[in-house]
Amino acid sequence: ASVGGDAINDVASSLRETRALEIKTNKDFVKNILSSLDSTGIPVATPKSISAIDKAVSELKGINPVAYEKVISQLEQTKRQIQNKNASQVSGNLRLVGDMLDDPALAAVKTDAAPLTKNVYSAIREDLGDFIEAQGKDRAAWAAVNKVLHEAYDELQNSALRAALNKGAVTPELAGNLLLSKRKSEVQLLYRNLNDAGKAN
Repeated sequence: ASVGGDAINDVASSLRETRALEIKTNKDFVKNILSSLDSTGIPVATPKSISAIDKAVSELKGINPVAYEKVISQLEQTKRQIQNKNASQVSGNLRLVGDMLDDPALAAVKTDAAPLTKNVYSAIREDLGDFIEAQGKDRAAWAAVNKVLHEAYDELQNSALRAALNKGAVTPELAGNLLLSKRKSEVQLLYRNLNDAGKAN
């Protein structure tokens, strides 16, 4: 099958515009909520987070404190950094926990550590959600937007889409590779990331 050059150019342009707008809009929404919470001067209570971190550290030490030393250290650092902190600071540490095991140096310990760091991530998110709700903000909207951002991150694990979106350099060639992919999942992934004009092509 062949696809016209004009159509691929339109798809490339649509992919750039749609992804950039989606991410910016959602990040701005989250930033505005966090900023309004920060302005209250009230720190986020993090009891669930502390409990999850303590449990994770205890389990990792029980398996092999030397092998898991780096993960344990990062978790203990996170515990210190989320206490008596504002919403933006806690949210920043939430992202760090989510990315913690992306370090290639931790590949050997990822299997056992991943479920524990996931539990810590969920606990921090829960504490932050509790705080948002307690302050009269829309917890459901915050959670929904964060889910969209998380899904956008997961989509970037697709090597073809990641290459197409790398540094925003979506070229017609890269868009064409996705459009003509033999993998149905990659074509569907591309389609979801197009605006109406791009889908029309």
